[in-house]
Amino acid sequence: MVSSITIFISITLIRSLSSLSRVNLERVANIVAADIRLAQQLTLSSHQFRGSQDPAARIRCGYGISQNAQNISSYVLYAGTPTINPAGLPQPCPADRNFQPIAPQNTPIYKITNLDRRVDFVATPGFNDVFFEPPGPTTYINNSSSASTEKITIKRIGTTGSQCDSGSSNCIYICVYLSGRTEITKNTTCPAI
Repeated sequence: MVSSITIFISITLIRSLSSLSRVNLERVANIVAADIRLAQQLTLSSHQFRGSQDPAARIRCGYGISQNAQNISSYVLYAGTPTINPAGLPQPCPADRNFQPIAPQNTPIYKITNLDRRVDFVATPGFNDVFFEPPGPTTYINNSSSASTEKITIKRIGTTGSQCDSGSSNCIYICVYLSGRTEITKNTTCPAI
């Protein structure tokens, strides 16, 4: 009786420990997709703000998401430039909407998110910046509002490209469409809308 209980407890403990070492790709993809939607929502709800150093109220030119160049396991949610420059004069939104890590005053970081340590983004080619500009919002993929769908690939650490076939449990994809729609799929191609 004692040995039966010991065996049962041991098996239960081994199963629970092995399930802790597995990562849920859908959960990770949902977090990234939620941040893409957050950038979209921040753009839709852009409001005037005035800081202590701002001579006039400003409105952000939008919000976007970019893969972190220093760490392929993280991404940056960033704000576009303001519509009023530091001298208080109106300025148009810039033609380049991509994240500018060398000029953070132009694209301030809203937040940096690190993925689960057991996954990362595909490093090559990585993913293009996705930016939402008010009032629509208009979706820009790699600074273009006429580009095709952006596919973001999240993979388990140690997974090679050949192990990311459709339906594979090693990879998951987030598709961002020019309409602003964001979708998670296990297919290697984004579904047509």
